[in-house]
Amino acid sequence: MHNISITIVCENTVGKTGLLGEHGLAFFIQHKKHTLLFDTGAGYALIHNSKRLNIDLSSINYLILSHGHYDHTGGMKKLFKIVRIQKVFAHPDAFRKRYVKDADGKIREIGYRGPSLKILNDITQFVPTKTSTKITDNIFVSGTIPRTTPFENPEPHFYLDPQCTQLDTFPDDQCLLIEGKKYGIVLLGCTHAGIINTLTYLRNNLIKSDKELIVIGGLHLHSATEEHLQMTANFLLSLNINTLYACHCSGFNSLIYFNKHLPFPCLPAPAGTVFNFG
Repeated sequence: MHNISITIVCENTVGKTGLLGEHGLAFFIQHKKHTLLFDTGAGYALIHNSKRLNIDLSSINYLILSHGHYDHTGGMKKLFKIVRIQKVFAHPDAFRKRYVKDADGKIREIGYRGPSLKILNDITQFVPTKTSTKITDNIFVSGTIPRTTPFENPEPHFYLDPQCTQLDTFPDDQCLLIEGKKYGIVLLGCTHAGIINTLTYLRNNLIKSDKELIVIGGLHLHSATEEHLQMTANFLLSLNINTLYACHCSGFNSLIYFNKHLPFPCLPAPAGTVFNFG
């Protein structure tokens, strides 16, 4: 019997016939008596893909948000129409307005797409996660990731105002850690805080054993330079990683580079991928 089951419900690509791909990410997690959803995708695929994958969304106890972008919160309104969730874990800054300035100068609003914080407090228990927070006995959300790596700076095209004068530093960016019997499993939303910053924080504060790591999710390296990828690969070599599953915003360039330069498997993880761990 598997102790932990994780299904990628929403992702940019699909691995099974009949699923919808979208620019978004969502993980359905079953661990002992608990059922969790980590992010909700952009809003188009969550309900459809759950039905196709025989996932019972009404079984969800807890919802965790990795950060406040539309492609991770867009499925919330549809979800709350059909599900009563006990608790929502998110950093308070996840609910801010957010903008991106494209290369052509176009400015788009890309922020939170779920119910307002007031409505959330009326329909569920909202748990703010500025710091690391225990969700169940073996599942933790990181809270804000300290920025300690000089080259993992905030990207210059994300902003908190439509005039694009206030740079978004993503204090709400967080990840999920599941302590399995054999592995430490790290689930990533977009890793706007940087993969080195994120895994360094987990290693120094939350991972309490020398278990191998399974790392799954978005690395936000789609536009990374080769030098950036090289420095990232050098850091990953210092960790006890069993497998890296890169998806969503990771970029195929990073997957190709890591497969060439790292000794452990680096694989894609489309919607429909199921992971079972003891």
